[in-house]
Amino acid sequence: MRIAASIASTLGRLCEVELVRSGANEVYTVDDLVIRLAPPGADVERQAEVANLLALQGIALPELVDWGVVDDRPFTVWERVQPDPSIAVDFRRLGAEINRLHHVDPAVLADELPLPWCDEASWLDLDASLDAAEVARVVAVADIEILRGCWEELRSWGDRCRAAGGAVVCHGDVHPQNVIMRQGQPIVIDWDTICLGPPQWDHAALLTWSECWGGEPGAYPDFAAGYGTSFGTDQLADDLARLRLLAATVNLIGRGANSPLHALEARRRIRYWRGETSAPTWTPQ
Repeated sequence: MRIAASIASTLGRLCEVELVRSGANEVYTVDDLVIRLAPPGADVERQAEVANLLALQGIALPELVDWGVVDDRPFTVWERVQPDPSIAVDFRRLGAEINRLHHVDPAVLADELPLPWCDEASWLDLDASLDAAEVARVVAVADIEILRGCWEELRSWGDRCRAAGGAVVCHGDVHPQNVIMRQGQPIVIDWDTICLGPPQWDHAALLTWSECWGGEPGAYPDFAAGYGTSFGTDQLADDLARLRLLAATVNLIGRGANSPLHALEARRRIRYWRGETSAPTWTPQ
């Protein structure tokens, strides 16, 4: 909070900052700005370059206001896009926007900024995360073994993505929390997971949005219609969707060692992996 307040003050915003999300990044709002504090060592200069290059390609995203490092915490400051509370996410238009992103020539970005592959993200290092989850003692050892078994089934996912061919520029985390509607146009936010990957990578999160997160049943069909292609019966897309759920669960268990709220949610999610028919929907953290 102190660092975010200092950044806000430097930019002439004297109102109190408000924490709106805490996870890998801490997200604060103040007046017309959004301040994102990244983990130590995060390459926010790269994020700034990505934002500028995508804007030049006609991709709708918030304007980048500032970036830098304060007390070893990298930060970015963005235009605060005010959502219209009367308009729900238009998944069909969102699909069209992601299709537009996937048609950006990766070479255009590579000339200025090489992108990592989707399998290089640290939050997907499930060997390390599973070890941390076991040490956290938030769920039973038997539950950790269930998660390890799922990971063994999915371990080759990175190789399969690279072998699929047709790599595109992916946002990396397409779901409603990262979309704001403005005048009927979906504005996609949180671009710190931008990467190269198969198009299925940007479809994966929405494939399970209804089943696990309690989202609208028609979210993915509408998204696929706007995108122009459905991966609803695609094996790679299904495995990537499952991988994302697995990583979201395992990482939450690790954070639960120091957070009772995260621990409670982790125990709710583990019921899905046990195969319980009455498993509750998940709450985004």
